[in-house]
Amino acid sequence: MNTLRNRIMGILKRYLKFNFLTFFCINAAIYIVALYVELNYLYSKSYYFELFADKFNSQKELLKEFAAQKSMDIYNYLWIPIHVLLSCFLIGICIFLGFNIMNIRLRFRASLKLIMACTIIFPINYLITVILKISHIIPFNEYDIDDEYTYQSIVTLFDISKIPVWEYAILRQINITELLFILFLSSALSNKIHINFLKGILNTTITYTIGLTIYGIVSVFTGYILIN
Repeated sequence: MNTLRNRIMGILKRYLKFNFLTFFCINAAIYIVALYVELNYLYSKSYYFELFADKFNSQKELLKEFAAQKSMDIYNYLWIPIHVLLSCFLIGICIFLGFNIMNIRLRFRASLKLIMACTIIFPINYLITVILKISHIIPFNEYDIDDEYTYQSIVTLFDISKIPVWEYAILRQINITELLFILFLSSALSNKIHINFLKGILNTTITYTIGLTIYGIVSVFTGYILIN
């Protein structure tokens, strides 16, 4: 058991030797691959034809709508580097403030690097989810085709029609991917600032959960304001 743990920690230490830019490029590259697969094989021509079949009277109109939809693809690719950096920055602030408030010294620069290293969990989840949906292992419809988390979260244990939107948004965040991220980040932080692994998990979970809850509530109310 100790041998396996030492090997895992050895791999982690070698991985964390990469710099911030390298981690950023790895994250962005996986997102680009996942997005390409999604846009070309999940959001396929047959999907759009089935989706808009009842809304247009001719194939020519369908093709025109399909072309209009596909013309927006470039903006999804352009959003990737912004999304990667913004996610890293927000989580980095959360972890930096949380640990320093708990009197555990952590530099902001070090926090950002570790976050960028560990957020690789999210593009990998994105790619896996897309492949599972293309393979019809995970069912989907027009409302949840781009949902990467609900199917693996505890919200599946509830009747969605009976819970408020804000509660749904929070429960959706409690999922396998987020748990793996917390474990990965806890390991990286424990290695970096030399604290007990269990203490690292506890501090990371508390800090990240508070940030995630605030994010979920703000997202719901922001969406509500924009819609209304």
